[in-house]
Amino acid sequence: MNRKHLTYVITGLVIAVSSMSVASATPSGVLNVGGNGTATASLTGLAFSIDPAAVPAGSGNASVGAGTNLLFIGGPLFINEGILINSGNPVDPTALLNPNFLRFASHANLVFDVEQFGPGSSNTNCVALAINASCSVFAGSPLVLTRTNTGTNASLSVSGRASDTGVGGLATGSFYVGQFSNPIIGNLPNGDAPTPENIQKYFCPSGTCTPTDFASGRSVSSPFGGQFQVTVVPEPASMGLVGLSLFGAAFALRRFNRQRNQA
Repeated sequence: MNRKHLTYVITGLVIAVSSMSVASATPSGVLNVGGNGTATASLTGLAFSIDPAAVPAGSGNASVGAGTNLLFIGGPLFINEGILINSGNPVDPTALLNPNFLRFASHANLVFDVEQFGPGSSNTNCVALAINASCSVFAGSPLVLTRTNTGTNASLSVSGRASDTGVGGLATGSFYVGQFSNPIIGNLPNGDAPTPENIQKYFCPSGTCTPTDFASGRSVSSPFGGQFQVTVVPEPASMGLVGLSLFGAAFALRRFNRQRNQA
């Protein structure tokens, strides 16, 4: 085999591998979430308002944000496309998880489920935190409060699967990780500055959250955003074919070198 023929062999193998990747396409890339809606945090969960910037009007609690580069069958998304979060219901981290966690106004087959919230911070002492230090209001809360120069950033991490063939494709869909982020910079409803310490005291005045505190209905609202990183999981069969292709390329290269040494 001469060098020209070897080039043809390896090029053919590379094309074959690339074709397998296209044939098994699933969502991948970055989804940025923005808009002009608000998130309302309480001890029992997170509720999202209707986003007035969502297109079409009234179609979601958030909008597709700038910088989104999500690749999927039927894409791409367009900026300000409406995103419906948790079927429009408040997010309760203790409730059954929703296979329709994120739905898109103009791309019905694209769906994100949610399989895990959090984890929250292991630190439940929010008193006098340094800048960039974090806590959670109570043990087990998935909401993390991080002190900033202007107040507090409240974040909720989520993870699960994404599919571009509807809910039925979630079992073999891509994995994603991401978070919602709520910068709290205005004073709390009681007039206190929005530090993690004051937020903890606002929700649980005694320092320990009681059943009465959970039933109080106290809440804090703020604008929010989010970012989700979606990663394709190679199918075992495809990985096996890739391995065979690479083995074939190695075999061709070894044969070429042996023939060259014998010449």
